[in-house]
Amino acid sequence: MAVEVPARRRSAGVAVTSSALAMIVLVLTAVAIVSALVTRSSATAADRSRVLVVDYADARFAVSQEESLERKYRVEPGPEVRALHLDAVHALDAAMRQVSLHGNAAEDVQAREIIKRNAAYVVSVHALFDATDARDTALALKIDHEQVDPVSS
Repeated sequence: MAVEVPARRRSAGVAVTSSALAMIVLVLTAVAIVSALVTRSSATAADRSRVLVVDYADARFAVSQEESLERKYRVEPGPEVRALHLDAVHALDAAMRQVSLHGNAAEDVQAREIIKRNAAYVVSVHALFDATDARDTALALKIDHEQVDPVSS
């Protein structure tokens, strides 16, 4: 014998089931939206990090160029090496401006400090180059040890 469920109870059961299914769909939609937002945020952070890695690599290369060309100038002074050194100075400043642009507040402060220290380094190196041009080895060594080395450290 089959038991008949009254139409009202059947109707109430369908309503509860429909409401539960609607609630599940809403919850799943919310989870999907939150997941998309978290993924987007992570992708943005990863992209920012990738850009900063390139900026810092450019800066590292420019610093190496500055130091290498400073040593080269002492051995082979001339306008070409001096111009290349100035190009390296500009490259470091440009890389640090990119770090300032792409980085957070702490990286911006650090980049600005490096630009300021690089400007002091350039003044000292130009004095070193001038002493080298004048063939004053003693003065060049003094400038290197007392001015250039402390600023570049």
